Amino acid sequence: MKLRFVSLFFLISLLSNTALSSEDTTIVFCNGLWETQEEDVANYYIQSYSNADESFQVEKFKRPNRMKESISYQSKKQEVKHGLYQRFGRNGKLDLTGRYEEGERIGEWEYFHANGETSAKGSYKNGVREGVWQSWDEKGKLDEEKFYVAGNLEGEYKEWKNKKLIQSGQYKADEMNGEWTRYWENGKVDEKGTYENGNKVGEWNYYFKSGQLAAQELYVEGEIPTTLWWNEDGTTKAFDASISADPQFPGGQDAMIRFIQKKLVYPPVSIDSDERGKVFIKFTVEINGNINDVDIVRSVTEDLDDETIRIIKAMPKWTPGTDHNRVKPTLFVLPISFRLG
Repeated sequence: MKLRFVSLFFLISLLSNTALSSEDTTIVFCNGLWETQEEDVANYYIQSYSNADESFQVEKFKRPNRMKESISYQSKKQEVKHGLYQRFGRNGKLDLTGRYEEGERIGEWEYFHANGETSAKGSYKNGVREGVWQSWDEKGKLDEEKFYVAGNLEGEYKEWKNKKLIQSGQYKADEMNGEWTRYWENGKVDEKGTYENGNKVGEWNYYFKSGQLAAQELYVEGEIPTTLWWNEDGTTKAFDASISADPQFPGGQDAMIRFIQKKLVYPPVSIDSDERGKVFIKFTVEINGNINDVDIVRSVTEDLDDETIRIIKAMPKWTPGTDHNRVKPTLFVLPISFRLG
């Protein structure tokens, strides 16, 4: 699957502190951006207090009492994280947990799916990833395995989908190196070739899902690669100088902007709470043009995230993307900006 990053900035323009303290605990009412607000309009709050070991605890909640994050700091200054860190999903279940030591991640960190299954797990040393890192799908099936040395990818990399290998290769000093192979979900080779310090070298072959050769590239240092194409029946095909093409919203990008402008509704609670920012969302445009695997890459607030997801899921079928003479699923990352003012 190829990644396409489309920069689209959608601006919605619309027209706006209380801290309650007890002897041991301070509560500050906030919006989803953790900016202080009056209690009667705030949808979130931050609770903070000193621990017995003189560390300082900060806990963030969605009202009325759903915890979103728990952070331990060395002191009340909240400058250096130290101790247990926990993040929680919308269902209240643990989403991420691990430990900090003097501001750096250490030891094992674990991520979770909404159903409670582990989604990823690995270790940190001196604040960077070290050793094996693995991830699993929501059913507990292994879907990725990679190795780190001092924060850099090193050695064997493998990726699976529904227990079937879909990609394998090697890293050296955080760069793709050596032979890499990607597979279609039916087990046949998708593409195969060699990397050297992150660059393609030598012969690369690309195949249709049937196993028939679709394209071949020959990389020679300092030269534009030589490219040959074939039809799925094995006959030669003229190369049209377009290695790949992005999926297209019906009518193009301008039509997509108009669609978003027409469909998107700025959440009233976000208006009242002065919530704004840029949501990054990813989705896959499948071979048949359907949109799948919609997920937030960078969150702003729950309500703005939800509205972004709703709009993307409401989109009509796209024209699918192509890569090396083949129609392929394509992953998009789309930023959508919300602004109040």
